[in-house]
Amino acid sequence: MNLLVINPGTNLYGASRILLQTMKALKPRKIFFIVPEEGLLTEYIKTNSEFSHVQILIVPSSPIIYRKMGIAEGLRLLKKMIVFRRIVNRIIKEQKIDWAYINTLSCLFAVPPLKSCGLKVFLHVHEILENNKVFTKYINKFALRWCDKIIAVSEPVKLNLLEVSIKNQGEKITTVLNGISDIYCPLAAKSNLSKIITLMGRIKPEKGIWFFLDTISLLPEELVKKSKFLIIGDAAPGGEHFLKKLEDDIQKHPAKDYIKYYPFIKDIRNIINESDVIVVPSLMKDPFPTTILEGLSAGKPVIATNTGGSVQSIKDAETGFLIEPLDKVKFADRLEKLIKSDRLRMQMGEQARKEFLKNFTLEIFETNFMQEVNEFETIVI
Repeated sequence: MNLLVINPGTNLYGASRILLQTMKALKPRKIFFIVPEEGLLTEYIKTNSEFSHVQILIVPSSPIIYRKMGIAEGLRLLKKMIVFRRIVNRIIKEQKIDWAYINTLSCLFAVPPLKSCGLKVFLHVHEILENNKVFTKYINKFALRWCDKIIAVSEPVKLNLLEVSIKNQGEKITTVLNGISDIYCPLAAKSNLSKIITLMGRIKPEKGIWFFLDTISLLPEELVKKSKFLIIGDAAPGGEHFLKKLEDDIQKHPAKDYIKYYPFIKDIRNIINESDVIVVPSLMKDPFPTTILEGLSAGKPVIATNTGGSVQSIKDAETGFLIEPLDKVKFADRLEKLIKSDRLRMQMGEQARKEFLKNFTLEIFETNFMQEVNEFETIVI
């Protein structure tokens, strides 16, 4: 079978990294991969033989939506949909495309052009929409009405989609929890005795970056001096000013000598394995953070906020800790416990590793995902 795969961007964060796993699982199907521009994601595909079945198609007119679109952007989106339909119609005919796989709700407005060309559409949802109720209701209804099959990455994602009640449409949605390649690597004894606490993600307030900085301020000074706090990531498009703010705020921070910021790192395996604790203090409802799975895989305790898909990946007080968003006191308390106690970190890390092997390996994910794909393809055929 031949299929179109459509993605909104070319970063290598959570949803794009899961997309790489799905495209590998879809082999030997021939994939025509549509993205609006070149970037880290397309570079990765081109340089890895595992994606020999993937042909990249750059389509700048891809109709991508985002939360803060204005009226002008909305009008341009309609024009893009018209151009996009003409382009994909040609691709569908020339390449004999059988169906389409849409990654994230950001690509949702590609669905009507695809459906008008006669394709069945499989949607993979990685988002929880919550800021604007009107926008959320509209987008979720749109997804349920237009798509033929929907995979949600966690139960909170599925429940968010089902907040709009459309008769019989909920049957389209199935939850398939993400899985990742095992990144575990036993390390020799650390030469640096500092405890490494790592946060990785987009540099923006919603990801809890400043929540983390404020929490560090509450830790005892003698504990801070025994620690190293890493913040790794880059800004979302349009949010570059947050990088400058972060760098300025680190310089003003009382623990500035122990806090380090690094731009986005493609291969984070060594960082994760060298870390002692992983933190995912998101203030937004993260659908199912890949960083948590990476921490579990490496046998590290994870501290995360109890929103979104985190509740399906962390067992509180067993594989890490779940905290309330903006609860700096509890966050600091849990961090202090883990920094102080080698035994607690080891116990939680062992449980984290077991949880990963039981529920979140790439093999488990591929089996569950491909079961849904195979069932979908019986409808397509």
